[in-house]
Amino acid sequence: MNTLHITLFATLAGPSAHAPLAGRGLDEVVLRPRSEPAVTLTRTIERRSEWNGSDLTVSMDGQEVPQEYLPDLTLDIVSEQALEVLDVRRERALDRTFVALSQEARVALDLGGYMGQQGEEFEATAASPLEGRAVQFSFGEGDACEARFVDAPESARPKEAQDAGVRASEAKLLAGLRPGLDLAGWLPSDSVAVGARWEAPAAALGEAIDPCGELAWQWSRPDADGRVDSSEIAGDVALEFVALAEVDGRALAELRVSGTFVLTTKRATDLADVPVADGTATETRAVNHTLSGQILWDVAGGHLSSAELTSDIDGLASTVKDAGQEGPDYASTMRFTGREVWHLATSRER
Repeated sequence: MNTLHITLFATLAGPSAHAPLAGRGLDEVVLRPRSEPAVTLTRTIERRSEWNGSDLTVSMDGQEVPQEYLPDLTLDIVSEQALEVLDVRRERALDRTFVALSQEARVALDLGGYMGQQGEEFEATAASPLEGRAVQFSFGEGDACEARFVDAPESARPKEAQDAGVRASEAKLLAGLRPGLDLAGWLPSDSVAVGARWEAPAAALGEAIDPCGELAWQWSRPDADGRVDSSEIAGDVALEFVALAEVDGRALAELRVSGTFVLTTKRATDLADVPVADGTATETRAVNHTLSGQILWDVAGGHLSSAELTSDIDGLASTVKDAGQEGPDYASTMRFTGREVWHLATSRER
C-alpha cells in the first residue's frame, strides 16, 4: 500500500486526526461526479490477483474420465497490474495521458508427476502501445462519448510507438477505451447523510477490473495473455456512508462496501495442449466474488479520492470443444480459489 493510501485511511480512522463535518452545514451531501474545469488529477490503479486452480475433471463424448487417468494438476497464477494516468478536466471533455502501464504474471503448473511429465514455471510481462499517448474524451448527450488522440502524429513518436501503431490501428485502440475511473455507478442518486445505506449494481467494479477499458496489452508470452472476448458482472453490492471528515481542507466521505457477485467471462481457445483431443474450444469462467472495502469520495471535487477493495474468489473454469469438428467431444473443468486486491488513488492540482 503506498503512502497516499495509508495517509488517507489513517486520517479518517484516527480518533483525533480529522475534523468531523456532520453538523457543520454538511449533514447531507451529494456524492456525484462533477466536471470541474482546469483541474488535473493524477490517478493510480493497482491490482493484484492470486488464483489457485485444482480439481481437474475431463469428459470425452459425454463420459467422465476416471480420476486415476488424470494428472493431479495444480495451477497457481499471480498477476499484478499498475497504471498511472493524468486526467485534465475540461468543459464536457476529459484529456487523459497514459503515463505508465504495466502488467506481469507468474505461473506455476504442477502435474503431480503424471506419466513422468514435468510441470512448468514461467514469468511474463505485458506493455501497452497506449503508454505515453494522450486521448481526449468528448461527452455528448446521455452516455455518448467519443475518443480521439490529441498527441503527436505517429511519425513524430518514438520508433517503439510507431511499431505499436502498425500492430494495432489507432481506430481500434480508441474503440476499446473508457473514461470512467470513479466507480460512480455505486453512488446514490440523491443527497445522503452519514449512516445512509443503499445498494448498487456490482457492475461498476468493471472500472477497476479493466481500468480505462481495453488497453491492447502485448505479452512477452502469448500463453500468459488472459484477455477475454466477453464479460458480465451479475449481482449487487451494499454501501454505507460511515463518516464525513475534513482532510487537508477537503471534505471526504468514507463509504463502506460489501457484497457478492458473479463475474462470468468467455474466450476462444484451442485444445493444442490436450493429448487426446484437438480443435477449437470455448473457455467459460464463472467466478463468485465476496467483496469488501472502503472508498473515500472527494465531495467538492466530485471524484474518487481513494479505494481499497478486496475480493475472495471461488469459481469454475470450463473448457468445451466447439461443435461441428472432427474427433471426440471434449470438456474439462477446474476449480479456482484465490483473492483479488485493488488500490485506487487520486491526487489533484490546478
